[in-house]
Amino acid sequence: MDKNELRVSGEYLRDIRKKKGLTLDQVADIVGTTAGYLSHIERGTKRNPSYKIVLGLAKLYGLPVEDLIGEAAPPTNTVDLIEQLYKADVVLYEGREIDVRDEFVAARIETGIRMGIAWALELIEKRKNEDERRRHR
Repeated sequence: MDKNELRVSGEYLRDIRKKKGLTLDQVADIVGTTAGYLSHIERGTKRNPSYKIVLGLAKLYGLPVEDLIGEAAPPTNTVDLIEQLYKADVVLYEGREIDVRDEFVAARIETGIRMGIAWALELIEKRKNEDERRRHR
């Protein structure tokens, strides 16, 4: 693989694009390529797009490049995620940059992360209990 190319999951990119309600043509215009080229990436026939394209997609989708190329493992716990937050200058959310150097802003995001994880754990536990009840009927 050329040093200027990265490995991405086309299926993941297609899912993100569709969730954002964008067409291949729209994404191609924004990122600076052709719909055909993006189609090849999404179908997996072109697995190594240029770094420029990956950067454009990451910015458009509001995701870190690592999420698109799958090289960085996601944080394994809340502490790791929050540590990353406080090390960053900005975070991307739905394509918008949020300056997190302001401690108040970072603290609000940390609270949201902790609450979101707590709610997710409650949901997981609730579904687990419902599945248990269904199996015992």
